[in-house]
Amino acid sequence: MTMTSPTAHHHRFDVSMAPVDTNATMEDHLEAAMADQPDAIRATLAPIAAGGKRTRARMVRLASRAGTVAPPPHRLEALAASVELLHLATLVHDDVIDGDLERRGHPTLFASFDEGTSIVAGDRIIGSAFQLTSSISGTCAAGMARCLMALCDGQQHEELCVQAGEWTADDYWRSVDGKTASLFTFALVAGAELGQADATTLGALQDFGMAYGRAYQLADDLVDLPSTPPGRQLVRALAPSQSSEPFGLGGSLSPLADLSAHLFGDALAAASLLSGEPAEVFTALAEAGRAQAHRLAEELG
Repeated sequence: MTMTSPTAHHHRFDVSMAPVDTNATMEDHLEAAMADQPDAIRATLAPIAAGGKRTRARMVRLASRAGTVAPPPHRLEALAASVELLHLATLVHDDVIDGDLERRGHPTLFASFDEGTSIVAGDRIIGSAFQLTSSISGTCAAGMARCLMALCDGQQHEELCVQAGEWTADDYWRSVDGKTASLFTFALVAGAELGQADATTLGALQDFGMAYGRAYQLADDLVDLPSTPPGRQLVRALAPSQSSEPFGLGGSLSPLADLSAHLFGDALAAASLLSGEPAEVFTALAEAGRAQAHRLAEELG
């Protein structure tokens, strides 16, 4: 029997990488990543990608000003887009894990398709993010790789703990450090490295990212998870003296909101080691978070 070469009927896989547009803005890069998806996926994903506050991208830009030089705009825009794409990919995967049907006021990929389609779409977004970071430098791409590993470790560790019904404070913080704080930290440090910041500044931004990420996630969990098993696990881990049913049944969650405020205070301390506009903006960001955590403590008390 004669075997026909597969290249006779199939397109050859092209291992070359298309050049990144050096005149593109962050939004141009995000649109290009959406255009890389199949039409049906893009129609559902594009409205979700267009939403959001772009917090991590703003962190990239602001952290770059903590250095001694102005980075090339095309590299800065590529980095800002890459962190937003990686964040978007985590949201797509989270919707599968949590079974969420709506994101930012729009149906999720999980709601519109299935688990497999959603997972692969998220993986493809990660590929777009790495295409951008690799266009900046090998160091930047390696930093994103470490961030992705931390993201996966945090989410995977949480899933294993919840399934096992064992959830300690150390488990909670390992999960938060990985799935939330690591991306804030990467955005800050990578942005500052583009601006050639010194070691002291890089250390302060890393500390800010970790403290802010912890405070942010804890406050978010207290608001969004009180009725879910992970939420109950969270309180049992961080406040074991609470009753077995702490949500409205004999225990106050205000101490956990106070802990979030304290962590925002740690972010403030890190911001105080910076100077100029980055110090002012990051201080304001941490102060706003701490104020919100204090209000949450009052509501939960």
